[in-house]
Amino acid sequence: MADFNFDTWVANLANIPDELLLEAQTAISRERRERPARVAREQAKAEVVAELAESAPELVRPVVTLAQAKEDTSKVAEWEDPGTDLLKAYLPETVVKHSDKYWENTAGKLNTWEPGGEGVYPNIWRDVTIEVLPPAPKVDDAGEVIEQGTEGNPWPFTPGIQVTAGDFVTYNGQPYKVLQPHTLAAHWAPDVAPSLFQEA
Repeated sequence: MADFNFDTWVANLANIPDELLLEAQTAISRERRERPARVAREQAKAEVVAELAESAPELVRPVVTLAQAKEDTSKVAEWEDPGTDLLKAYLPETVVKHSDKYWENTAGKLNTWEPGGEGVYPNIWRDVTIEVLPPAPKVDDAGEVIEQGTEGNPWPFTPGIQVTAGDFVTYNGQPYKVLQPHTLAAHWAPDVAPSLFQEA
């Protein structure tokens, strides 16, 4: 929903023809009724698959958490398209490998989306490569480790990383200072979010 703009949507309500206005109201009412049921269904599916993962693990994909992936990357399976098979869908917090990166299912439900696919936002699959395979420590001339996120060793701009005010990131080769604590996101890149970043 990163592309949804509520203010634009509200402004466009004025463009709905009179003869469709009642239908629009009905559609919104229906959505308000059905949305909680959809969420509950998705949660129930995830719970069934999670129970099967414990009672009949041979039927479902194994779950490798971020902590487990950090300990042993060989446990992380390559992503396979589950199609519509819910037993092959990925459970919440599962880490997979895809396109030379590591991804964590952050959808909060069973996930069949392709990690890093077009239109797949970090709230569905989060790139955790830098957490699973952190870069080698950078050292200064005296051999002291330079802390990651400082001006001398900025974070590479990677959606999903938590940053705080005063941290530094690089984006397209340009260093930026973080002005507010937030989670890095592709739609809030440093070159388009002056309230979050300042060129360093």
